[in-house]
Amino acid sequence: MLGLATGTKWSGLYFVAFFGLFVAASEIGYRKALGASFGSGVLQSVFSFLSLVPISIGVYVIGWSGWIFGTNGWGRNPDQGWLIPLWDYHLNALGFHTGLSSEHNYEAGAFSWLINLRPTAFYFERYETATAACPIPQNCTIAVTALAHPLIWLAGLVCIICAIWIWIRKKDHSAGLIAVAFLAGWLPWAFFPERTTFQFYATVFAPYFVLAIVYVLHRSRRKAITRNRLEAAEKFQLRLLLISIAMFFFFASLWLGIPTTDWFWQIQMWLPSWV
Repeated sequence: MLGLATGTKWSGLYFVAFFGLFVAASEIGYRKALGASFGSGVLQSVFSFLSLVPISIGVYVIGWSGWIFGTNGWGRNPDQGWLIPLWDYHLNALGFHTGLSSEHNYEAGAFSWLINLRPTAFYFERYETATAACPIPQNCTIAVTALAHPLIWLAGLVCIICAIWIWIRKKDHSAGLIAVAFLAGWLPWAFFPERTTFQFYATVFAPYFVLAIVYVLHRSRRKAITRNRLEAAEKFQLRLLLISIAMFFFFASLWLGIPTTDWFWQIQMWLPSWV
């Protein structure tokens, strides 16, 4: 899966590296807790590396099989075999992305992703009168915006912070796995503020926001059972679910390109930076 992720987008390499380090550190930590020698943990880490990285690389290369066995791909030179042209292809792509820096109306840095500050507008049209595309009589608006669900996103951020804290304080590896996955998708981009990046880059760690919410809710429910407060915890979770569903319907037109009145679109724009 890590090889497929890297084949889809090179930022998958960050996940290979972060998960690899997490597994290595976990192996050493587990064996230390059991009284085993440090060397046995290091040896197991080597085996874990061999089961993770070469397979990921192999799957990544297999993903290029259409280009390798074909003759008409970009940069493909059958006279040179496939390895050297493939390497040159990667060097070309790396050079382009390394120098990618230009102004854009909807560019958003990695820190702004965390609070959903500048979502990318993919499409926007406003019609003063009804048309076939927009049948509302006056000021009909169609917008498609890559806006994350505000409640899920902010709750996910809070829960990710909780997961990191629990991982550090409680040595809970379930929390650690979620935290590491989030950091793999977000942290490397924080070191390239000059790069032209967008809010939708955060899609790669969005699943881990959801997992963090599930993890924290499950953990709080278990605590509520031990403290005989299960009913209160379930009521809170039900309210959270109902509010989340209501917000989905409120913002659905932005995600699905549903025609709305202009005044409704205006009240969907909670922040000036969303426009």
